[in-house]
Amino acid sequence: MGQSYGAHGCQQAMIYTARLAISIQDGGNKLVTFFERPVMAVPDLEKGIPPGANHGGAPIRLVGLLGRDYLRHVNFSYRGPTGQFVFEVIPTTMEAGAS
Repeated sequence: MGQSYGAHGCQQAMIYTARLAISIQDGGNKLVTFFERPVMAVPDLEKGIPPGANHGGAPIRLVGLLGRDYLRHVNFSYRGPTGQFVFEVIPTTMEAGAS
């Protein structure tokens, strides 16, 4: 168990080891990045999605959030008017000893 001050406020939650594989494909280009670390559960996270919610006919599943511990390794830019985003992973910050 661990204590967290996150999206769900301050509370105790279980800690698990997770291996994230983020795959981004644009045309013929594909980038896959792996990241393994301890993660904290967000109790009742799935309750934030209404029953039967879907996107293009596919059911929506919420299995986790990318928190500051991961997002500190990326540059993320969202262009609201066009619905486009740029998600740039900076792998050198993930190396042992990097801050």
